[in-house]
Amino acid sequence: TLLVTDPPYNVPTGGHIRTKGGHKDFKMAAGEMSDEAFICFLQESLGACLPALHEKALVYAFMDWRHLQHLTLATQNLSLLQQNLCVWAKPNAGMGSFYRSQHELVGVYSRTSSFRNNIELGQHGRYRTNVWTYPGVNSFGPTRERDLTDHPTIKPTQMIADIILDCTAHGNWVLDPFLGSGTAILAAEQTGRKGFGVDVDPHYVDVALKRLKDRLSLEAVHLQSGLNFAELEAERAKSSEVADG
Repeated sequence: TLLVTDPPYNVPTGGHIRTKGGHKDFKMAAGEMSDEAFICFLQESLGACLPALHEKALVYAFMDWRHLQHLTLATQNLSLLQQNLCVWAKPNAGMGSFYRSQHELVGVYSRTSSFRNNIELGQHGRYRTNVWTYPGVNSFGPTRERDLTDHPTIKPTQMIADIILDCTAHGNWVLDPFLGSGTAILAAEQTGRKGFGVDVDPHYVDVALKRLKDRLSLEAVHLQSGLNFAELEAERAKSSEVADG
């Protein structure tokens, strides 16, 4: 198993991301938390996932430079061992003051000193360093507007797929407790792994399900009703019209 996630960074997003439709702040950790509360938030969120992981599973957590110390304290409180600190270097810079931001950080942690390593200095044909260059949503490309509309801090699917290939085997589980637009599930499917994700915001659950259908033709089925996503959406729209009428 693997935990790879991009938790909110305790900074506001509403009005700070330039898209046609705009984005509201995330449900939690959108700049309203104190340092102590944010550390507790990260510690409780990651800690709740550990029982679902194999003892030798790795944990990858994205974070910005301002809050790296909070992630470090949270993982230390969970007795996680830091295996590396990776840098996502983006071709284009985003917003920022003094220096414009052109990178994000990725802490890599484990519970034991032994874990699956598919790199091993290139023995398995993978050449990987702790500096990763992938285009971000500030890079112009054919899917830029669609990606920004889906999620304000969307991650490249190939970057997550490479993380998965670095430290898991075919058929393993990939867990993302802050699923957002569903990139981890997309990457898991593309690499022959099984994805499991959770998100507190129903809007992003819908976004993730739509992306899975659009990109991979995976049809979500609502467990309680047995309806697929489109059928349930139509049913809810009909109920809303009846209520309004």
